[in-house]
Amino acid sequence: MTQLAPVVFLLDVDNTLLDNDRIGADLKRHLTQAFGAERQERYWAIFEKPRVELGYADYLGVLQRYRAENPRGPHFLQLSFYLLDYPFANRLFPASLDVIEQLRSWGPTVILSDGDVVFQPRKIERSGLFEAVEGHVLIYIHKERELDDVEKHYPARHYVLVDDKLRILTAVKKVWGTRLTTVFPRQGHHAHDPKALATYPRADITIECIGDLLRYDLPALLAAGHAGTPKNAPAALREQLDAALAHNPFPDRPLASEAGLRDQLGIAVAGQTYETYRFLVDSPRWQRIFNAGARRQRLLWASTGTKDPEASDILYIHALAAPFTVNTMPEATLKALADHGDIRETLPARARYCDEVLAKFAAAGIDIDALAAQLLDDGAKSFDKSWNELLASIASKGETLKKAS
Repeated sequence: MTQLAPVVFLLDVDNTLLDNDRIGADLKRHLTQAFGAERQERYWAIFEKPRVELGYADYLGVLQRYRAENPRGPHFLQLSFYLLDYPFANRLFPASLDVIEQLRSWGPTVILSDGDVVFQPRKIERSGLFEAVEGHVLIYIHKERELDDVEKHYPARHYVLVDDKLRILTAVKKVWGTRLTTVFPRQGHHAHDPKALATYPRADITIECIGDLLRYDLPALLAAGHAGTPKNAPAALREQLDAALAHNPFPDRPLASEAGLRDQLGIAVAGQTYETYRFLVDSPRWQRIFNAGARRQRLLWASTGTKDPEASDILYIHALAAPFTVNTMPEATLKALADHGDIRETLPARARYCDEVLAKFAAAGIDIDALAAQLLDDGAKSFDKSWNELLASIASKGETLKKAS
């Protein structure tokens, strides 16, 4: 590929699309059952050294080293067959192929992996990933050092890199900067390493599983790589929000103005939150819990009165009406709803338009994370103040009662 693409998607394999931790557990179990615990432990003891030296897992190379220690061992042939014929397709993370299909509809989608020259290609082919990306596969020893070669094969104005290692994401971000959106799926042991989490900065997007990428549209992925903090934040954030135009929150009703952002942010964040909630409670894992007798905890929308005097007094009631939620609205809002409310639509389980709204804020230079942090800090201080005033009032009344008695 030589033509410059608007965007290219780069996907890691191990613990990103493929559950490599589970493959390792299967191999340990097979080694123990077929050859005994002692040989299993020896294989993994040998395994660690080349992984540190090479930077990737070399299963067949370790088998060669193990064989050198036991040149007459009859079990190596069986273990070799097990590794080469392993059903890798059964270990794809849920929705991995769906994610690839969606990304391919937006731009070239490439497997970008580290690994050896035999087993890693075999794994990619046997899992179905080679076919899913139509053979667009790059395998290096250290991919973060080969970015010039990646650009040679797949030139693009913007890249989206999905990888379970923050170390890799950070290294590539240093080179490509805002030309790159980093996506961090928290799958596998590397993604939960406390040392790595404390050492490296957060990715542009963090998701709990690869299937979560289906909740993002292309503008949101691109905007995440460009997100920045405007000058004089957070005051500038409020000024930009206050200066924006009015809107209609529903995706099937056109915005009052294409540039209008007023009153959209809270609804978009709430819609994204609801989508995440539904993704969780509708998942097979949660369904198994429900079947065992667990009760669904409803999502709470708290204090949904309208603060903007120019907006509808039931704006958030209409916008956030959704199954499996609780809305604690002020009395005035409740009366307004009874007087002139007419809820005909509910928030969809997959509110993709929310990502589009958030992308507009990001494209306008508004750092939503900074705004959220500021609002959280302001809210905490407000609650602290109210709590301290309550305690002071109780103490004062207590003293009055003591004197009266």
